[in-house]
Amino acid sequence: MKVLYTDSNNNLIVLIPTQEGINKLGLKGIIKKDVPEDAINITIVSDRVIPKDRYFRSAWKSCRKKGLDICIKKARGVHLENLRYIRDKKLEELDKETIRYISDTEKAQCIEKDKKVLRDLTEKIISVTSKIKDLDELRFYIPKELK
Repeated sequence: MKVLYTDSNNNLIVLIPTQEGINKLGLKGIIKKDVPEDAINITIVSDRVIPKDRYFRSAWKSCRKKGLDICIKKARGVHLENLRYIRDKKLEELDKETIRYISDTEKAQCIEKDKKVLRDLTEKIISVTSKIKDLDELRFYIPKELK
């Protein structure tokens, strides 16, 4: 069993009580002891409700019906941040190439064009992902420029 609640920052918290704690205090006692007073949406769920895949962990939200759901809007933000990380690594590589080819004007201009494509990629990503409704499709969307 797990206890889910939403904290004052609107984050979904997963409380994992120990068997010893359950035996000693019971779930209600653990909730009273460990869940902040300002918590909302306090729910007891079975272990199987918690997704094994934590890719969209910061997009999880409390849901009365299922216990836990994934907010597609927040999931898009999570995925965008992950793609930005990949993009930033590629930009770092291109920065090193720029230094390497600083005396070769033609090559340096090509590198700058590639960097511009990467910097402008965020708008494309937002445009494409805003139409995606399926979490698996969202997770595996990677623009060709980042492959």
